[in-house]
Amino acid sequence: MWSNPNLRAPNGLAHTWNSTLNAMLKELDGNHGLPVLFDEIGMSEANSFHGLLYMLGTGVEKARLNRMGGFRDKGIWTTTIIMTGEFSPLQQSEKYEGLQVRLLEFSDVSWTSSGNQADAIKNGILSNHGHAGPKFVEYILPRLPDVLNEIETKEQEVKTMLKAKGLTSNLVERRAWHLAVLMETVHCINESALKLDLDEEAILQFLLDQEVRANRESDLGETSYQYFKEQILSNWNHFLKKGMGDDQDRFHCPSEIWGRIDRIHDGSFEVNVFPENFERIMRRGSFTSIKSILIKWKNNGRLSFEEGRITRKRKLIPNGLQLPIYVAKFNDADEIIPPSVPTEEDAVTASDVGVRDNEKL
Repeated sequence: MWSNPNLRAPNGLAHTWNSTLNAMLKELDGNHGLPVLFDEIGMSEANSFHGLLYMLGTGVEKARLNRMGGFRDKGIWTTTIIMTGEFSPLQQSEKYEGLQVRLLEFSDVSWTSSGNQADAIKNGILSNHGHAGPKFVEYILPRLPDVLNEIETKEQEVKTMLKAKGLTSNLVERRAWHLAVLMETVHCINESALKLDLDEEAILQFLLDQEVRANRESDLGETSYQYFKEQILSNWNHFLKKGMGDDQDRFHCPSEIWGRIDRIHDGSFEVNVFPENFERIMRRGSFTSIKSILIKWKNNGRLSFEEGRITRKRKLIPNGLQLPIYVAKFNDADEIIPPSVPTEEDAVTASDVGVRDNEKL
């Protein structure tokens, strides 16, 4: 709509993530209304997307000092930033919930029906660009007060529709405004001289469905934690035990070792799981964002970890190797101990467990 979409075009609005942070911010500085594209986030060298996404979303560059000790002018922008990539920057952030308000993410979407259609769209846009945007603005400006009122009306309508789908969280309330802006934009495009005849009902349904999905993923920490707890109860005999009886140095020996359950001195429990077993357990429950799950547990105090990591190095058996382990925390026995637990006849010495454990590994 606004400029040449070719990534190599000078002074265009389409860029790649293969840039320094300062270069990206320079591209945004002073932009108040023209959408910007940053293509393929996988090219970014950022170690963490948390701070970067917050800065992009707030529209203000970080304060810096100049050589004289005074403040440099900060870059400011108020626009829409479109990002593409093969992985989710939200899933790479430890502050997932806060970013969800600022970032609408659409994943696993087939935007075109075929390769030929995609090529036709690309060729058409490359040959005809920069004309639709001004036409759109010509329609909007004289009607701006009415458009703003319509956004407020649509916001309430969207909230009602989301509540009908069972979505009532504070996050949903805050994101409804963004959806209302998108829907009013679609309506104005149809009413303007562009006459694109966009399917407003289909687009609305698409956005609502994406919200249902986003809300489900925002509850990822809780649903995955409950699922993992159920798996412990169902597969109690796959875990070594420590501190479950009078003899604190004796273990129950499972036929297949997934990890070890420790009773802690304060009455709580820690479930130590080999990473490969944890991933297999969770994927079996259709949880694929393993790192995101662990980060959520970490933020909610449900994970024991070493500084800067999501694992702990531990020996699950005496004289065994010290390995990186996922350690989930549970408050009491009712959460993870089934009504019937192994008896003393099932216990063997730690040295016997070591033999079986090494065979299994």
